[in-house]
Order: sequence, then structure tokens, then C-alpha cells
Amino acid sequence: MSRWIESCGDDYGRYYVETLDNPEECRHLCNEVCCNSDCDMRADFPVTGYCLPGRCPHFAPETPEDIERLKDGEKHEARTTDHAETV
Repeated sequence: MSRWIESCGDDYGRYYVETLDNPEECRHLCNEVCCNSDCDMRADFPVTGYCLPGRCPHFAPETPEDIERLKDGEKHEARTTDHAETV
């Protein structure tokens, strides 16, 4: 897979960490699921090696900036929504 997102939490709240597993695979492959809305494999688990240049017609490479940004992981604050009902 290319990107991996892990949900975490600590004493200060919830967050998630985004890391780059394989910079050679498609940037739309996240947690082993295709997230490319143009691809026939969208919302599916492509077979190993499918999300590479020349195999998937919708392949999108990781940018050098994203490779650098995600190589050590990037922490993002989780957004919360108050679902309280109003009367």
C-alpha cells in the first residue's frame, strides 16, 4: 500500500497519523483500499502489485513533497462533531 492512516488518542484528545508505506505505489491507495473515484477498483482491495505504473490506468504517483512530508509520519488532529439534538 502507499499510505497508511492510523487512528490514535492520548490524554489531550483523538488524532490520526498518516504515513507512507511504499512511495512507488499509487497515492490513492490508503490502508490497502483504492480511494480513487475514477478507478474501477475504488472502495476495493486491489491485488498486490496492481497499483503500480503500467498496471492501473488511473495510477497517480506520490509527489516528492508528500514523500518527504510522510516519511516519518504526520499527525493530524481528529475533528469532532457534536451530535446533540436540539429541542
